[in-house]
Amino acid sequence: MGLLRIFRGLGVLHCILGKIFIVLCSLSFCSMNTHNPPRFSMRPEKLGHPKSADWAKEEKDATIKKVREAFLAEELPRYMGYYADLLKEAGGNAFLLGEDLTIADIAAYIGLNYYRKGVADYVPADCLEPYPDVVAFLKRVEEQPKVAAYKASKA
Repeated sequence: MGLLRIFRGLGVLHCILGKIFIVLCSLSFCSMNTHNPPRFSMRPEKLGHPKSADWAKEEKDATIKKVREAFLAEELPRYMGYYADLLKEAGGNAFLLGEDLTIADIAAYIGLNYYRKGVADYVPADCLEPYPDVVAFLKRVEEQPKVAAYKASKA
């Protein structure tokens, strides 16, 4: 009986670790570059372009605008759908792996919240608004007492 519990526990742990790995990979490896693994990046040099220091300002701005607009139109909907599916699988009104906040949720929050800050040129702060499941997830993370306390201490 004890071994059965251990194996069940290991199975649950394996499932959870697998989901955490998927979430973290999606944050680290997403892009439009066909020559490398996908990267969740809007930096032109990460997508095969020369480093921005080597460009004329007009060319740099035009390329950044093109890359970021393409990302918002083509890639962001795919990744937000991925997160929405993970959230639905976890119960809809919870976190990525279920009812409890995990390191995967914090990692996802950090990556996704960047897009709501409005600090990247050509990326509007409301770009996540078409994805209510993802926005609700971000709000649930922010409402966690320790997260809220941390954010208040940094304000």
